Amino acid sequence: MSGLLTMRTLAAVCTLTLGLAARPVHAQPGGDAEALNDEGKRLFKEQRYLEAYKRFKEATSISPQGKYYFNLCFSLNYLERFQEAIDACEQVEPNGADAPLLEKTRAVLQALRAKLPPSDATGGDPNGGDPNGGDPNGGDPNGGDPNGGDPNGGDPNTSNDPALNTNASTGPAQVIGVDPFAAQPKPTGAYAWALGASLAPFVNLGLGHGSVQDRFYAGGGMSLNLFANFMYKEAQQIGLQGYFSASNLGPKAQDVDAPVNILDFGGAAYKHITLTKDIKLTPLFGVHVSLLQPESSIDEALLALGLRGQVALDWGFGKAKEHVFSFSPTLNIYSRSSDGNALVASDYGLDRPGATVQFWLGYQYRFTTPFGSGPLFDLE
Repeated sequence: MSGLLTMRTLAAVCTLTLGLAARPVHAQPGGDAEALNDEGKRLFKEQRYLEAYKRFKEATSISPQGKYYFNLCFSLNYLERFQEAIDACEQVEPNGADAPLLEKTRAVLQALRAKLPPSDATGGDPNGGDPNGGDPNGGDPNGGDPNGGDPNGGDPNTSNDPALNTNASTGPAQVIGVDPFAAQPKPTGAYAWALGASLAPFVNLGLGHGSVQDRFYAGGGMSLNLFANFMYKEAQQIGLQGYFSASNLGPKAQDVDAPVNILDFGGAAYKHITLTKDIKLTPLFGVHVSLLQPESSIDEALLALGLRGQVALDWGFGKAKEHVFSFSPTLNIYSRSSDGNALVASDYGLDRPGATVQFWLGYQYRFTTPFGSGPLFDLE
């Protein structure tokens, strides 16, 4: 009897195991799909739209959620596959979307349908596959009339949410309000802002010269320059720059036994002049306030004003020319320094105007997204 029970128990266990193994395995929402979605958003920000599209497509196949379809739709727009983008956006509402996502989807659909040529405005064959050529008086008694028969009129662009249907059968939709794609990333070579640094040897042209014969500081030194560029007029390629430079001059006269540090805080305007697709000439003009600090008195500095003139040769590389190497000969002109509380400018030969010439070698990284903002619609 005991053996019979054991056999029956074993058979039951085998049957249950086979039944579980035969069940289809469904991927859990999130998990791998969410990781793919995050990777797609990263690629999209890098303007790698085809790769981003593939990640979003994989995410929808694992977990068909509305937010993944929205991202798929958005990426397809930048690939100029507008009908496929429309098809993807129409899957947002049926696969779950909250009110803000539905509102974004409506605006995106409207903008996408406006991009279709008139013959494609209904989202497919203008004849709708009707052998009667879509003639409203032939074939179907309702004539394909969107107001008759099928409440959707056979229009594949409709959805359960009437607000997602712009009645495209009357022709391409007109975008009302702000186009959600108007703030798309900049074309290759363009940018919104940039951060960079330069290092240079420089020649001292009179800074710290008490007289023609009397030189307090050496004839040259080294400089470090940090800067941020902001594109102001994209069409004219005119930008603004904020910069900070630190330079050091060693002593030369016997009565000066310490170098002087020169700190420049300035702003400038510049213009890019295109020479080739990779190389631009960039003249720049700026003004700055300078602190000249003899190291013998580290708690006080002398104050001067300055002008900067520069001509840079910029070489851009990378997929979007986001990396830039520059060679930038630069002239800095300094006014005479004012006296401090404990420092006298003439004691250091800084009571006369002077100048320096730098030969900057620099690198900058350019960003396509406007500083402090992003696309009109963020991906989900």
